[in-house]
Amino acid sequence: MPGVAPGAAGVTGLTEWVGSWHDQAISVGWDWGVVNGLVVLLSQKEIRSNIQLVFPDLSPVPLVVAQIHLLHWIESLPWRELAIDDLLRKPQAQG
Repeated sequence: MPGVAPGAAGVTGLTEWVGSWHDQAISVGWDWGVVNGLVVLLSQKEIRSNIQLVFPDLSPVPLVVAQIHLLHWIESLPWRELAIDDLLRKPQAQG
């Protein structure tokens, strides 16, 4: 996992991936932050989505289990690199 410049400490953000499936809008979002120079997902419990995961019998997967599956999926995506690229492109506001 790539590091972030030391000046990025205290930086947080959110990522939302949006698409469609069978003409239905779908979305998955999560909050991230820079911790010890690394971009990390802040809380598995705060993953937001309008996707309902189901078991083979079509009964709904409990939310806590669905969040674990979504976390594993999120961790397979290149979102950190995209967040870092975005951070490096945008000048930080001076306070």
